[in-house]
Amino acid sequence: MQVFLQVLGYFTSVTVVSGIILFFIRVLIKDKINNYFSKKLEDHKHDLLLIAEQTRFDYQRKIQDFGLYTNKRHETYPEVYKYVLIAHGKIISLRGFKTMLSFQDYNRDDIQKYMEEMKIPSGKVIEIAGLWDIDKNRAVQEIRDYEKLKSFQEANNAFNEARNYLYLNELYMSYDVAEAVSNVLGKIETLLSNYEYLSNYEYPDDITRKENRSLLEDIDKKLKEIKEKMRKELSISYYA
Repeated sequence: MQVFLQVLGYFTSVTVVSGIILFFIRVLIKDKINNYFSKKLEDHKHDLLLIAEQTRFDYQRKIQDFGLYTNKRHETYPEVYKYVLIAHGKIISLRGFKTMLSFQDYNRDDIQKYMEEMKIPSGKVIEIAGLWDIDKNRAVQEIRDYEKLKSFQEANNAFNEARNYLYLNELYMSYDVAEAVSNVLGKIETLLSNYEYLSNYEYPDDITRKENRSLLEDIDKKLKEIKEKMRKELSISYYA
């Protein structure tokens, strides 16, 4: 009986110790599992924070870039439209009725001062001033010819400035506006070429005159369309 009790005590002790050991093993495993998933969760949170921060940075940068781009467009549209209008005005002023000085009351000093104000080269000024006392009508014609030459040079310069501004700032324009401006400049250039051609003839041919009338109407129409396109894109509701 005593042996039986000893054996029973032994097995009881083993069972208790085993239970305790098993309990601690379970606790240890549970802690390791919890630690593992906690670390994974923290790592995941950290990754999410990094992604969120990068996303926020990219978004802010895009907003800033969009703001800069929009501001540049707001600067570019009025300028390119101004250059086109100036070129158009310079070119259409080459034809039609003009008010000119008759020089009837001018003497040699007056005509020389006028030519200097016109920035006629000094050599040409001396030549025309010398001609003034000999043949006043011819001297006046020389001045008229130079005035016409200067007007065409100014028109060409104005056109080139408009075209160059378009080329340099096309990046900030929408495709529609850039294409429309390029198209109207092409028509203005054709008109300028026609005027240069007609300036060599006292009586222009009907075909060129008819083409010029059509060009003038088309240019006016295109300028209005460009203005409307620009107004639409510069309005607060336009984000394309």
